[in-house]
Amino acid sequence: MDVSQKLKPETIKKKTGKTLNHWFKVIEKFGANEGHKAIVKHLQDKHNLSVWWAQTLTTRYEFDNDLRQLYQRSGSAGKTISLQRTINASLKKTNDILLDGKQTKKWLSPYLKMNMKEGGKFNFDDVVHGVITKIVPSKYMELELISIENEERSNVRIDLSRKVPKKTLIKITQSGLTTDISINASKDFWTNYLNSLKAYVEAQ
Repeated sequence: MDVSQKLKPETIKKKTGKTLNHWFKVIEKFGANEGHKAIVKHLQDKHNLSVWWAQTLTTRYEFDNDLRQLYQRSGSAGKTISLQRTINASLKKTNDILLDGKQTKKWLSPYLKMNMKEGGKFNFDDVVHGVITKIVPSKYMELELISIENEERSNVRIDLSRKVPKKTLIKITQSGLTTDISINASKDFWTNYLNSLKAYVEAQ
């Protein structure tokens, strides 16, 4: 059973402000045949849903309407995703902003709480929580994450490296993902994370 099918109607209404039936009507009005990614983007952009809830409601709709097969676990080891961006700023500047808790609130998603220190807590929309296990300034940061809904555990490593003067490469690798929904949601989340960080750093 996928995470989206485990969610109780009262949980959906409490977390999104609307019933499951309401969201199904929204998807049908937009166009169920537009495809998974388009529906997710519509729910985020037009209805202010978080990445996780947009993915979850889309998947639930698809399951309930026989539009796709039940997601299969990819194995005990899980799958790994990797994303990266080049930031037009020095390694020191990028690192200082990344680890500055006061500035973090200015560029991170309002749904995300992240205490930038070893042992600091990570919480995204009460859907995924975890802890920062290691920080080596100007080099890397490691996190252990747990899905609140299905207890899926994954590991994240954020690497920083100097490309040329005043250019920094930031790479995010997440391993241990075992369902399509977690893979897609994680890709969307880290894409937004990188884009927001890049835009903020380069504007300073």
